[in-house]
Amino acid sequence: MSTNYLTMKSDYVTVESGGLIDSSGFGYSAGSGPGSGSGSIGGSHASPGGRASSGTQYGSIYWPDKPGSGGGYGAGGGWLYIVTGGHMIVEGTIRANGIGSLSSSSGGGSGGAIILKSLFLKGYGTIECHGGLCSTPGWFPAVLISGHITLVKTLSYPLRKSNFLRTWFSCK
Repeated sequence: MSTNYLTMKSDYVTVESGGLIDSSGFGYSAGSGPGSGSGSIGGSHASPGGRASSGTQYGSIYWPDKPGSGGGYGAGGGWLYIVTGGHMIVEGTIRANGIGSLSSSSGGGSGGAIILKSLFLKGYGTIECHGGLCSTPGWFPAVLISGHITLVKTLSYPLRKSNFLRTWFSCK
């Protein structure tokens, strides 16, 4: 399943080993969006895009509401919101990555947004939301890590001090 905005509501969700929910590259197209980059500049989202001296950061770190912006070359990651009334088991992969290229002077798209809301989240799968690869002559290839991942638990005892576990990454 691939899409730019996906809302999924179910009693239980299982992503089996080898299974995939993928919104990579389905955010804003290259060079567009609130944090767009151009040329070798990566798209911004939770943090400034790669090689950007500054960037328009947008979206709440607590409840992201927009997909990733496009960089000079690649599209941003899409927006995924998955809600369960019971368990969520992730043995496969859930991702909303930006798209990039190792060709010269290409800015990758920013990572999108993933919101998972469930009583319990378990499994040994992968949940990822990073920016696309980019490369500029004289630079090593880089991964632009600028998407949002928000995990919201609806039961209060697994995380004793908070009802929210928020994870966001940034790297230039």
